[in-house]
Amino acid sequence: MPRVAIMIVIAVAVNVYPALLVYTHIAGEKAVARVERCEDRQRGAGPCTGTWRDAEGRRHQGRIHGARDATGRDVRVRISPLGGAYTGGWAGYWAWMAAPVVTVGGLGLGLWMRRRLTRGGDAERRRPRRRGEPPPAQPGRAGRP
Repeated sequence: MPRVAIMIVIAVAVNVYPALLVYTHIAGEKAVARVERCEDRQRGAGPCTGTWRDAEGRRHQGRIHGARDATGRDVRVRISPLGGAYTGGWAGYWAWMAAPVVTVGGLGLGLWMRRRLTRGGDAERRRPRRRGEPPPAQPGRAGRP
């Protein structure tokens, strides 16, 4: 598989979860969830679980991302296409939002560098010259002053 294709596959794979987060926070279905339990961890609140109903009235149970110290309370959430519920805003997901910037920027830089390094033609012209070796002949320039 060519290197460019590998870079594109990696960039797409890294950006799937951030794209789902953006979709969830912008267009995810709104609901009200009841937080049933939050695990306490030594470094802050742990993951919370609870129940919510979708627009069709079906009851769902699962993890509620961003619901810290909300045991026994109702919180407004957005339902993810993957089945979880998210509350709060973008602040807790800044690292995931930086992933597209880093991967797309890295992909662009890699493609630019590849173009710069391979521009110019055949492998003979790209081969570094040894000290004292004359430059290779350039096709189409013979006889020009």
